[in-house]
Amino acid sequence: MIQLRDYQETLVSEIREALGKYRRIVCVCPTGSGKGLVLGYTASLAANKGTKTLILAHREEILNQNVNQCKKCGLVPEIISPKHRAVPSGIVACGMVQTLRRRVEKQEWLDYVKSVRMLILDEATSSVDTRTELLTQRAMDQLTQKRTSFVIAHRLSTIKDADVILVMKDGDIIEQGNHEELLAMNGFYANLYNSQFEKVG
Repeated sequence: MIQLRDYQETLVSEIREALGKYRRIVCVCPTGSGKGLVLGYTASLAANKGTKTLILAHREEILNQNVNQCKKCGLVPEIISPKHRAVPSGIVACGMVQTLRRRVEKQEWLDYVKSVRMLILDEATSSVDTRTELLTQRAMDQLTQKRTSFVIAHRLSTIKDADVILVMKDGDIIEQGNHEELLAMNGFYANLYNSQFEKVG
């Protein structure tokens, strides 16, 4: 683990608490708010407990960013490329959603998928079409069952289904609660939801 500053210690503590209490966690991270920190620390906390963790992204550049962030936190993730044939064996693996979806559809890697206890998903999907988005969502719904999921959210449906939502700003978790609780606070999340997410709905 990298040397943490005081505010980072607080962030790690809050993530650890959420992982201990909730099954479906969503983190709302506007651009520049500390997404990389959250992803790296979450993976590191899970790996330190020996929890088999799978980190998924929709785009190659996001996958590369996730791999680099893991390395900054002292992890050496196994990279699942589209041509990856061997069953992943590492405690932490990074791959593309589409790659895993194809494996699941072909009834491959099923034992590996069952063995994953922590799923981390960076949900940016701006480069995929509607059909791919729907297929991906079905696969992700299956993957998140019976395991802890930590989603860096960009879609309204994911946010509403969360057990808890962690709202990031400037590297800190400034609000947390479920969707209704956060709207009732009428704070940063409510403003973000009303200005951006409501347009999606």
